[in-house]
Amino acid sequence: MGKQKHNVIDGVSSALGCMGKSSVAAAEGKRARYFDYNKAAKILKQHGRKWAIGGLVGDWRSSSGRISLAEDGEVSGALPWGESNWALPAIKIDERYIPCWSYCD
Repeated sequence: MGKQKHNVIDGVSSALGCMGKSSVAAAEGKRARYFDYNKAAKILKQHGRKWAIGGLVGDWRSSSGRISLAEDGEVSGALPWGESNWALPAIKIDERYIPCWSYCD
């Protein structure tokens, strides 16, 4: 199976779809959640992992990235999008999404 190709129209459509979901969630009064790197460190330690993929469930393809646990217990990595009022910030381990967030406010 070949690698999927994405064009500019797909990217714009995806971004507009996410903005629409965000607007609806805001109108419904949903609070924004951010990817919590401290919780990510705890989850990685609990599962004996040095790294995993973190992102926003609901927009995983556009928001995910590698999160690594250093020897000193600090987590490094940066997600393209780490906050949302509609998608769930999570870490993916063994094909399972584990919630990994705190409220922004």
